[in-house]
Amino acid sequence: MAQNKLWFLVQTLLLLSVLFWPFKMELPLPAVIRGAGLILLLGGLVLAAAALSALKHSIRSSPEPKTGGKLITTGLYSVVRHPAYSALIISAFGLSLWAGDGVRLALSVCLFLFFDLKSRREEKRLGLAYPEYAGYKMQVRKRLIPWVY
Repeated sequence: MAQNKLWFLVQTLLLLSVLFWPFKMELPLPAVIRGAGLILLLGGLVLAAAALSALKHSIRSSPEPKTGGKLITTGLYSVVRHPAYSALIISAFGLSLWAGDGVRLALSVCLFLFFDLKSRREEKRLGLAYPEYAGYKMQVRKRLIPWVY
């Protein structure tokens, strides 16, 4: 139980840091990159809403599958195995580029690394909770970034 709280705490601190970090390291990015960042930010938020909506009552902040939960394999989950994490990562990188902030960009890398670690742990547990998870992993090869990783 304490470990689940730690996962939640680290995730919350990283997300809040990306959103509200008080100090900025200005990156001299061209307007087109900042514009792309805004598109990534907004697109990531839309993806997050869709991914979380698909999970409905199975949403958890810890890497432990919810008892009595259902394995979702359709919609966004047919493209990437952790679309909610993907969406938050995309949004964080988008915000970093839009703001032209090197600190937020570094925090976004930390967020990516955190979700990579968390998803690996979660997948071990999903494999134990759902016998069909191994087949799902073979069918949906990418964990966090569609068509890439």
